[in-house]
Amino acid sequence: MTLYSQTVRDTASQYLKTLTLREKIGQMVQFNSRNLKFLRDKMSDSEIMERYPFGSYFSGSDVIDLIGQRVKGIEAVESLKAEAKIPLLICGDLENGTGGELPNLTTVGAARDPELAYEFGKVLAQRARWCGFHWTFGPVSDIVMNWLGPTIATRALGSDPELVAHLAVKIIRGMQDQGLCATAKHFPGDGVDFRNQHIGVALDRMTRTEWDATYGKVYRSVIGAGVKAIMAGHIGLPCVDDRCFPATLSDRLCTGLLRQELGFEGVLVTDALIMSGFVSFQSYEKRMITMINSGADVMLWPETDIFDLTEKAVDAGDIPERRIDEAAQRVLEMKFACGLLGNGQLPAPQEPGEAYELTARKIAEKGTVLVCDRNHFLPLKPESDRNLLVVVADEPERLRDQDLRHYPRVENFLDELEKRNARITIRSKLNCLHLVDSEVSDERYDAVLVLFTLNPFYSGRISGETTEMIWMMSNFRHSKVIAVSLFSPYVITENPWTPAAVINTGSYCPASQRAAVKLLYGEIEANTRPPQDLLTDDRPLEEWAKIQYKSAK
Repeated sequence: MTLYSQTVRDTASQYLKTLTLREKIGQMVQFNSRNLKFLRDKMSDSEIMERYPFGSYFSGSDVIDLIGQRVKGIEAVESLKAEAKIPLLICGDLENGTGGELPNLTTVGAARDPELAYEFGKVLAQRARWCGFHWTFGPVSDIVMNWLGPTIATRALGSDPELVAHLAVKIIRGMQDQGLCATAKHFPGDGVDFRNQHIGVALDRMTRTEWDATYGKVYRSVIGAGVKAIMAGHIGLPCVDDRCFPATLSDRLCTGLLRQELGFEGVLVTDALIMSGFVSFQSYEKRMITMINSGADVMLWPETDIFDLTEKAVDAGDIPERRIDEAAQRVLEMKFACGLLGNGQLPAPQEPGEAYELTARKIAEKGTVLVCDRNHFLPLKPESDRNLLVVVADEPERLRDQDLRHYPRVENFLDELEKRNARITIRSKLNCLHLVDSEVSDERYDAVLVLFTLNPFYSGRISGETTEMIWMMSNFRHSKVIAVSLFSPYVITENPWTPAAVINTGSYCPASQRAAVKLLYGEIEANTRPPQDLLTDDRPLEEWAKIQYKSAK
């Protein structure tokens, strides 16, 4: 598939000829608020754009574990946009909306609905463009092959390559039909290793045949669908590059596999260059030169000296100028596609309004999963199950001094319970024997709801003091205990034998909180097919469900 018409290519090529070397290098540079703060301490915005003519700006949280907080920062570049000779691309990590209002991709995967996946991409793009974005680093197109893979185990569409490929294509088309450039990430594929690329390089230790049948299938699909960008991860693929270099430093992966073999023609952006999976390799100058020569078109959050360093390397012959030209050409083509250059015909930015919330609700209700209910605790009955203990299981430091009733990760959930006339007792820090002690002292509840709101981004699993709540869920005699995991789907993985009922929403966005309550009361049909492989011993979840457990009654 040819990504852009010959007219766009020719126009971008003519534009490229008007740029200086420093301006062409600038098209490869994506700065963030940290870079701007450093530069604004020294010079005016006009001086910044004269001396550091960067081509794109990352707006929003600069660390990925802040996903779900409201995106800020576009207003910080308005004056820079006015000073820029070449229009700026505004980019963000909009994986689940501009402010975390949409369910996570794991919920989209659980819904298994191609039309809803397209609508997810469409309304996200409409809201993003309305807010001023041109480009998003999404959708995550990785495959959950190892639940301990911390960076994507709770963010990916699922474990089935066919499902991931099909839904990722629909999301990309939904985004790009509305003029928002999409990015498939993280090439050559995250989800195999348990290592975190923020700390060190991850390795996909699979054969080439295995890669072709999994990640290769996904990347061929998204490239065939015309994805505008792909993000190279700090991930090695030894079956292609036996040096175990991360893709960000591997010409064999970026140029050989992605460009020449898979035929990708769009922008290749690196993952953040501050991550240890990148900075652990080579000296600073050498790795930056290697990264550019390997095929990167856009560098995510380089230091401000990247301009001088790259100019010097080109002058010394360490980087061919044609490599800078081909990278800048691709970025300029994307800018034409975004309507930033020329007279591109794009849908006018529009606020999606009610369609945004409606899509969130549909995905949440279809993608909330009843993992198990072996003792038939569900559905709850409003007339008899009124006295409820709600336990919020999250990091203690996050809950310290927190008004649990108005904690954003559970507030909508509690509102929905009260609408059904539930009498709620809210607690956070309990010990493993709390329920047993309560039962012995005749303190009874009609149901106990344990709300897991932990985002286990750096560990991949429920950890710390929160694990005691999983322990508590097995230590009871009479109570109806129901776990509602409002982010991580792996509560059941920690203890497949748990006698508690388990619900996964995959997200703590408002729509997912409301959907969980509807499922509790039997108001929506139960989805019993999680998109991830939740267990670790190759035993299908259905077989675990057949095992006879002690009765909780």
